[in-house]
Amino acid sequence: MGCLTVILIFIALAAAMAYAIGIIVAADIIMFIVTCYYISKYDEAKKMKPSKMKCPNCGSKDVHIEHIESGYEGYAGNPYSNSRFKSFNTKVKRTRVGHCNQCGFEYGYITKKEIDESKKNAKGSAALSFAALMILVVLSAFIVKNMKSDDKPETTSTSQITAESTLYI
Repeated sequence: MGCLTVILIFIALAAAMAYAIGIIVAADIIMFIVTCYYISKYDEAKKMKPSKMKCPNCGSKDVHIEHIESGYEGYAGNPYSNSRFKSFNTKVKRTRVGHCNQCGFEYGYITKKEIDESKKNAKGSAALSFAALMILVVLSAFIVKNMKSDDKPETTSTSQITAESTLYI
């Protein structure tokens, strides 16, 4: 019974090691995809141009900017509590829309400040995901390197065996 237990422990350790390596490889692949995504977001932000106060449909300069809000604002937590420290929960997305007074065409209006903020966010996210990717790659390489067994028994030739056996005779 003791020998069977040892064998099962070795099998469980081997399975856990294979599972851990699979998770690390999957994490490497996911971080690579995330890094590529943020790099593409940064490239998109670099290509953005600020909008002009001119209708792209009819060319009229009689354009006004409307603000559209979506989402909700409210207090989080118990509304009946007497605590004066209620947290304000905002999930509102505000967008600007250019509205032409001549033809009624509406288009997304983007300012230079929004473009700069988008570039900054995308660049920071890309750098952070790249750093995480490099850490995972180094960790994977370290694990794979340590999996190689350098403790292999040396092979002995027949001449060495005969030489050692004659010493003991």
